[in-house]
Amino acid sequence: MASSVLATWSLGGAGAEPVPGYRLVERLGMGGAGEVWCAEGPGGLPVALKLVRLSCKLGDRELDNLRILRAVRHPNLLAYFGAWTTDDLLIIGMELAECSLWDHLNRRSAERLAGIPFSELLAIMGEVAKLVDFLHEPRHELDGKLHVAIHHGDIKPQNIMLLGGGVKVADFGLSCLYDQCEKIRSQDGLTYPYAAPEKFRRQVSDHSDQYSLAVTYCVLRGGRLPFVGPPASVMYGHLFEPPDLSMLPVPEQPIVHRALNKDAAERWPNCRQFIEALCSCPDAGSPETIPADDDRDKNEHATAWYQQAVLSGDSSSVTSTGNVINSSSADNRSSYQLGSLAITPVASSISHQSQSGNTVIPADRP
Repeated sequence: MASSVLATWSLGGAGAEPVPGYRLVERLGMGGAGEVWCAEGPGGLPVALKLVRLSCKLGDRELDNLRILRAVRHPNLLAYFGAWTTDDLLIIGMELAECSLWDHLNRRSAERLAGIPFSELLAIMGEVAKLVDFLHEPRHELDGKLHVAIHHGDIKPQNIMLLGGGVKVADFGLSCLYDQCEKIRSQDGLTYPYAAPEKFRRQVSDHSDQYSLAVTYCVLRGGRLPFVGPPASVMYGHLFEPPDLSMLPVPEQPIVHRALNKDAAERWPNCRQFIEALCSCPDAGSPETIPADDDRDKNEHATAWYQQAVLSGDSSSVTSTGNVINSSSADNRSSYQLGSLAITPVASSISHQSQSGNTVIPADRP
């Protein structure tokens, strides 16, 4: 397996310095074409380093990811501070999160609780909604274009991080600009359980991320997905079947159902209004915490099965590429995504040589 020996073969493993001043400490996870490590940066600062093979398709996708990370600044976006290339590797430096919401949910499940408490979850979802709506605003400058709106493309619990009491969203692996992604080239890399129906038709709208956010809410609130099964069944459900929202309290169901409308134009105008509707619904939030069902068969089919399939990278079960990675570290710093599909790969033209001979792609931060 190439990915399992990536760091050892190319960098020397723990203790090595892939770039000057950054020492690898612990591998947090790996995928088909790269790894994520906890590293010690200058001054002993703990950071995350994402290592991706440039020779594979994922290398171009991550370069496309970097274009957006360099151009967008927001307090709810996991910060990127630098990137380098050495030999066949692209190395990306990021903030080191404490855990993902997927990790948080699993800890709740171990306590026989189906999901995250309502008030805590709404606070988290509100922060994610701020970022998603910010990305969707035609206010960004990218590749010399002004007034660009950005579609994230992969909102899910594994890409929502907790850090220092705050909430950060990671991974633009499926992102694209709205004027460039009216037609998606393929379904490769889609995380099927969270993908909006239009994406299976190779289309995207400014409400596609809202759909994924609503699926994420179902999982984090009730511990279960609205559509489960093998990929074909999940895709058919997104396209044609009503979502199973029985994991949610009844007052919350119509609010979430609107966000999961098959017709993107019929969803909430933006993510903020979706979350505000949940906050303002008089009977929403009862119960505050949803206990796990005594009969756990249905819940396990939708969560344990999904977790096993995703974290094992089984491309025949949940996603078409299985790029999600997971951590086995004791402190649960996991769920860093190694990237999925970049709709319009663009090679980076921003580079210069460091003293070590490595190519440096500057963060362009103030």
